[in-house]
Amino acid sequence: MILLFGAMISLILIWAFLSLVFIGIGLLFHRICSSKTIRLRDWLDSFWIGWALTIIFLQFWHLFFKVDGSILVLISLFGLLGLAISFKEIRLFVKKNLAKD
Repeated sequence: MILLFGAMISLILIWAFLSLVFIGIGLLFHRICSSKTIRLRDWLDSFWIGWALTIIFLQFWHLFFKVDGSILVLISLFGLLGLAISFKEIRLFVKKNLAKD
């Protein structure tokens, strides 16, 4: 039972991390193609755009290289870079929306 609980917690943490990575990649794309302001809709769009861009990138990657753990590191770095670059806008978004309550 404890092993099952540990497996469930690890899956939740992995999906949370990957969600942040996809959002970061989507925010990078949003920053390149659009304005710097982040709305609630941009958060949802950033996840799906990041997920789609990751899939597209992996499709091209596997034509020339094998898909293994090293590509996960590379994609994670891009996602975390997107979050780091957008940190100021994220902080303003959170502050503005929490001030409404």
